[in-house]
Amino acid sequence: MLRVVSFDLDGTIIDRKYNDYFWLEVIPRTYAEEKGLKLNEAKKIVYSKYDEIGDGDIRWYLPDFWLKYLGIKKDLNELIHEAFGESRPYPYVKPLLHTLSKMKIKIILCTNAPKDLATSILNYLSIGSYFRKIYSCVSDYSLVRKTRSFYARVIKDLKVPTSSIVHIGDNFTYDYKIPVSLGIKAILVKNPETLNHLSLYRRIISINM
Repeated sequence: MLRVVSFDLDGTIIDRKYNDYFWLEVIPRTYAEEKGLKLNEAKKIVYSKYDEIGDGDIRWYLPDFWLKYLGIKKDLNELIHEAFGESRPYPYVKPLLHTLSKMKIKIILCTNAPKDLATSILNYLSIGSYFRKIYSCVSDYSLVRKTRSFYARVIKDLKVPTSSIVHIGDNFTYDYKIPVSLGIKAILVKNPETLNHLSLYRRIISINM
């Protein structure tokens, strides 16, 4: 019996380009404005700082850390608004969330985005109310990837059989291979821009039969 549907965020609910724009454009531009630097100079400094910390360090994923580390005073929500101002969820997302919510299925988010950033994005996209819980490997478990340990902890917290969970995401390793290895049903999203919510809904139901 289907009880939980889990979604990845970047590349599944929203285009990754907005996340890249946040880190590669909005943060350096704000740094340039506040420090009185030219944008190209600011980008070199910020990018070098990113490289110094490295993506193996949990701090690399935390916006609050970077604002403090770079001495940026602007509010995080303002920066998110700048980065995601033109963004929309993929076309299939809202109709599918609406359909699942009417079935009283628990909808959750499993992401490696920091929880505050993920929460702000979902609320900005006007879909935050659909999600009963957000699980961030970075914020909740100090993991930089959605590993077996991450999914095992999510399963333990949900207190439901793994066979009653369906996870939807776009990364073969972290959204398909690993959850499937733990008994979670998984669906790999390849073309979210053209994905029909009814066809995905049917896959969710059929995979859980």
